[in-house]
Amino acid sequence: MLPRPGSHIGATRQYDDDKLFWGVGARTVLGCISNPRPLGHGAKPLPTEKKKKKKKKKKKKKKKKKKKKKKKKKKKKKKKKKKKKKD
Repeated sequence: MLPRPGSHIGATRQYDDDKLFWGVGARTVLGCISNPRPLGHGAKPLPTEKKKKKKKKKKKKKKKKKKKKKKKKKKKKKKKKKKKKKD
């Protein structure tokens, strides 16, 4: 296989046959196989080549169970027995 245009030093041809980058001088895209975005040269991938971002699944929040309050039992008051007076 022949190296794609621009993969050897000194290549100045613009290449669109590969459809990897468009409107970028091949010399600026040197090493494009290993580094698809050489910094500072404005090489952009084709709009169709953009990867779709995966949507993050939202975690469902678990509902906290409400604790039932215990009812306090009312204490019954003991009735005091009245002492009968002896005559």
